[in-house]
Amino acid sequence: MKLSKQSEEIVSATAGVVAEHAEQITRTFYPDMFAAHPELMRVFNKANQAIGEQPKALAASVVAYAVHLIDPDAPDFTPVLRRIAHKHVSLGIGAQEYTIVGHHLMKAVGTVLGDARAISASDVASAVEAGRAAIQEKGGAVVGDKTMVDALVPYADAVAAITSVNDTRQWRDAAAAATSAAGATSALTPRLGRARPLAAKSIGTPDPGAISLALIVTTVTDYLTEGANS
Repeated sequence: MKLSKQSEEIVSATAGVVAEHAEQITRTFYPDMFAAHPELMRVFNKANQAIGEQPKALAASVVAYAVHLIDPDAPDFTPVLRRIAHKHVSLGIGAQEYTIVGHHLMKAVGTVLGDARAISASDVASAVEAGRAAIQEKGGAVVGDKTMVDALVPYADAVAAITSVNDTRQWRDAAAAATSAAGATSALTPRLGRARPLAAKSIGTPDPGAISLALIVTTVTDYLTEGANS
């Protein structure tokens, strides 16, 4: 996995402190996640949880992966990643579970480490731009193909123009740009993606991926800006 320059700098700057507190982070993570989602206990080894092996294993994996991302001489992480992937497939882990785990793991990092570094508008813009570039490189879609890219590109452009992380109007304008662009896909004929076989039959219906992206960024924006105004 190739990180953007900005992401590589962030991982390099934080890997040490995360490694130092890794087990504390994972010991905070599991109880918090299970309290919010007790149904997930079915996919974790209760014995390993009881003796503390699960938090240690996760902490070691997180640290090893971080080192793998920033150190070209680090051991190859692929065998570990494959074992994890095979285990998750055998348990029927789906996309929703990864979202839940990601949310609570990052929450635990924040709880343990605190706000050691304030996030700037340029930090967010760099992350959004890295995501846009990765999605377009992977899927090959461009604006006009009637995919989520039609909403993602104008959103990334709008976020790049934001001058202050505290300017809620600019964040709302960026979400509105994604929403407007997503709605405009109803006039397009799909050239890529699952809707492509529908061709002209899809005219009049906006692209689901673009609409989903617009809903996501709008919901996140509403949550963050309401918090900033409270």
